[in-house]
Amino acid sequence: MTGVTAAEAAGCRVVAVPSVGPITPAARRTVVPTLEIVDLPFLHGVMTEMR
Repeated sequence: MTGVTAAEAAGCRVVAVPSVGPITPAARRTVVPTLEIVDLPFLHGVMTEMR
């Protein structure tokens, strides 16, 4: 989860894909089972949630 922690510390919105261990959803963090579902409409929806 080091990458997720670093991105969040930098103030980034995070889309995380668990690989080694579980990652729980949190504020500014979206967890998906695979990157296959991440496309531009998905990312637009994630960014829209911030507003």
